[in-house]
Amino acid sequence: MKTQTTEIERKLKSNKEWKSSTDSWIIDHFEFLGFKCPQDFMRVRFYDFFNLDCVDNNRAEEMLIALSDFLYPYREDYFDYFERLDEKKYIRKWLKEHKSNIGDVRIEEILCDQNLSKEGFRNIYDVITQCFYHSNEYDSRNYKYWNLNSIPKSQRT
Repeated sequence: MKTQTTEIERKLKSNKEWKSSTDSWIIDHFEFLGFKCPQDFMRVRFYDFFNLDCVDNNRAEEMLIALSDFLYPYREDYFDYFERLDEKKYIRKWLKEHKSNIGDVRIEEILCDQNLSKEGFRNIYDVITQCFYHSNEYDSRNYKYWNLNSIPKSQRT
C-alpha cells in the first residue's frame, strides 16, 4: 500500500519545485554550501549552520525566510493583537524549555513550527543567534565547516 505524502513532505524532498519558486541567488548559495533540497537543510543545528563558510547573520536569516516562504507560503507575517499575545506566551515557554540546550536546536524545530508567525520565528531566531555569538562554538576568525558535507553526520541526523 502506497502512503500519501503531505505537501510539506513533498516540498522538503523537492529539488525542482524549490529551485523554480525561490530566488536564484538564494538557491545558488544553498547549492554552494552543499544543500540539494530543503530536507538536507532541516536537520542541521543552527550553530552548525552559523559555522558554515560564507554564512553570516544576515545571510542566514535571508536563507531561512526564503525557505519558510517556500514551505509555508501562507504563514502570517504578523498575528493580530490577541493571537500575538498567545504567540508571545508560546515563545517564552519555548525559550524556557530550550534554554539549557539551545545549541542543539535544529532548523526544522523552528522553521516547521506552525504556531509561529514570521515575526515569531525571527524572535526565536534572534535569541538563538545571540546565544551562538556568546557561545564557545563561535570563532570570529574561522568558520568550522566549508559545506554541508564537512559537518559530521552525527550532528545532522
